[in-house]
Amino acid sequence: MTSTKELEKTLPRKAPNTERHREVLGGLGRYKFQIYSTVSPALDGEALERLERDINSAAEPEGTGSSVLSPAARSGEHAGRPLRDVYEYHLRARDAGEDADEKSTVHPLYFVVADKADWKREGLLAVHLDCRYDEEQDRVGVGRCGVDWADSWGVNLDVVNMDWMDLKQAEHEEWGGDDPYADEDEDGDDDDERDAKAGEDKKADE
Repeated sequence: MTSTKELEKTLPRKAPNTERHREVLGGLGRYKFQIYSTVSPALDGEALERLERDINSAAEPEGTGSSVLSPAARSGEHAGRPLRDVYEYHLRARDAGEDADEKSTVHPLYFVVADKADWKREGLLAVHLDCRYDEEQDRVGVGRCGVDWADSWGVNLDVVNMDWMDLKQAEHEEWGGDDPYADEDEDGDDDDERDAKAGEDKKADE
């Protein structure tokens, strides 16, 4: 299984957020966490409905989660595709409708990705576009969490009950992920190198 640290390096270091994207508290009750899938072959309709139900049924209170299947998940658009494709799709989706009468319901900063068919045993990817590593604004983070935490993590990050390092520590303990308190740049990658590598990986995949 590819580590979330390696997956994170396939994405730009920083997301192109604006103040509107960062003001998530103003959208509580309207925003929905998008569920994507890169599982190949693509999950069928029954499996997708089960995925959405599993995520939301574990949410508090009373299993009323805030996560919804994205149109891309329903169409199988990202089956077998890299996480970078999901990231770029999400950037477009979060702004759809902003100039229309109804504003977008897509949560601008947090989304969930099923990258394994057995998500109950192997977990889900949680992606945040402003995880604030070392207080660095708009920093992109990728973590792995259990299906029972996928929705709750989004809510807790919004209301600042927990922070991204809490999620990464939980990942380290439960899924064997990288130690979040280790030197994240010990491999020597700087911002430009990481963004260049992400771009090269995308071109190679096309």
